[in-house]
Amino acid sequence: MTDWEKCVEFHGHACSGLTIGYQAARYARSLLGLTRSPDEQVVCIAENDACGVDAIQVMLGCSVGKGNLILRVMGKQAFSFYERASGRSVRLVLRRAPEGMTKEESFRYYQEHEPEELFDVKPAVLPVPERARIYRTLTCEGCEFKAKSKTVVQDGWKAVERRFKETLKSKEKEEPERSLPSLNEKDVLSPVTSSVTEHYTSPPKPYTEDSLLSAMETAGNDKFDDDTEKKG
Repeated sequence: MTDWEKCVEFHGHACSGLTIGYQAARYARSLLGLTRSPDEQVVCIAENDACGVDAIQVMLGCSVGKGNLILRVMGKQAFSFYERASGRSVRLVLRRAPEGMTKEESFRYYQEHEPEELFDVKPAVLPVPERARIYRTLTCEGCEFKAKSKTVVQDGWKAVERRFKETLKSKEKEEPERSLPSLNEKDVLSPVTSSVTEHYTSPPKPYTEDSLLSAMETAGNDKFDDDTEKKG
């Protein structure tokens, strides 16, 4: 089975949109020396979510689940390809096709032309995306908890904000920022005690008898001057 036949089988039918992605994958494979990616070695950022994305999945092994297919829907037939090992990248932008073609003529046009005739080659605008993150998980009483954290390398503008707040006369009471502790594989976590308690709450009543009387007495005051005489 040829690469094209595999794309059609995966997508469900042959069309112009699928051909565009097929030709883009062929061109990227030629320019960057790519092979099908079993993991995250090859990354594609597609600026559309059209049929051609399916061909890129088949040809280059990019998928949303692995984190190496990223959809940034901009309405453009443009695809950026990255090869992590070498750091090389390229952005392929589809050229404008002749106008007035029928559906069949459009399909034949993209099938019969070579990739270099269909795409403009440009440098990739975005940096290579980071690898898919693996989050720490903890199972407790049959429930799974997941947490992620960032390590602050430099305070940046936060340091300026902190110094500014120190100069204020009325210092706001804020809880100190907490960060997750550094965890390593096979670390043993100390047990956490917890309990279930029952409480009842009720929303505040919108009006009471006193507040209703007060509202009736002052209703419309904002529509009159202070020296206006009211009767009744």
